[in-house]
Amino acid sequence: MLSNFAPLTEHFYQPSHFSSAVIFVSQLYPSYLDCLFKQLEVSNCHDIALVFENYFDSQLLRKNISTSGFENIEIYINKNYLKDLDEIIQIWESEPRINNIFIFNFSHDTIIVKDDLTGCSIIGVSQPFNVAQNYISNSEHYFQVTIDIYMEALRHNLFYNKKIFIDGEGTIYNDVNLTKEFGNITQINDLKALSENADFTWHWHIPKTEIDICKHCEFRYLCLDSRVPIKRESGGYYHELECNYNPFICKWKGENEYLTLKEVGVVSNSEEYTIDYEKLKTINNILWGS
Repeated sequence: MLSNFAPLTEHFYQPSHFSSAVIFVSQLYPSYLDCLFKQLEVSNCHDIALVFENYFDSQLLRKNISTSGFENIEIYINKNYLKDLDEIIQIWESEPRINNIFIFNFSHDTIIVKDDLTGCSIIGVSQPFNVAQNYISNSEHYFQVTIDIYMEALRHNLFYNKKIFIDGEGTIYNDVNLTKEFGNITQINDLKALSENADFTWHWHIPKTEIDICKHCEFRYLCLDSRVPIKRESGGYYHELECNYNPFICKWKGENEYLTLKEVGVVSNSEEYTIDYEKLKTINNILWGS
């Protein structure tokens, strides 16, 4: 039966210099946002997140979104700078490319309004916005299963690949979790050139199959994980922060009988990567039977 189907190619091609951008919008931006949007559109960037952490201008938002060519837009707004919630609802209802709007520092956690057809929402979040938050899956329900995601994950890091981050001062990074700077939007006229900069794209090319622990995980081709892969001097990549899932026992943190990596005999740090297979075998026999 399988012989009737053509072999599945593992070739992945994405016709864009950047696929996603995160921009912290500040009072610096009114003179540069239009130019920045144009540069990102020329780079074929299709997903964008706008973060209004210490400033908000609804007219600036309306003007630049209405003339942009992005496919998917997410917006984060500090409630302390929001004057008119009804206006935000109106903007969201009038622009179908806006998927979700998150209003942080809200009085309580709540879904303010939701489109039952698309699932898109305006969501109030009581917590302040965490700039350097690590996004790690909490359950298998966080994963999206598509052939494109699988193909990309074979050779790329799903979180960092073709991503660009610009902070409130206009400084350019690969992501908020990375500290190396790559110029400023007030000085760069061609963002596309960064996509050919080996230092900028270094994290793009570290798939989960090359990272300790992750390479043993059954979710390695689906995982959107913001932890920064670090290269060990002796070779190989590791994460400093432990994941919420232990692939050696197939257990999520919070599940009954969950154990940490250390508790099952696995060590992954800057010095070494070791697995106590005998201890691991004994534990799995107890958890799952021989």
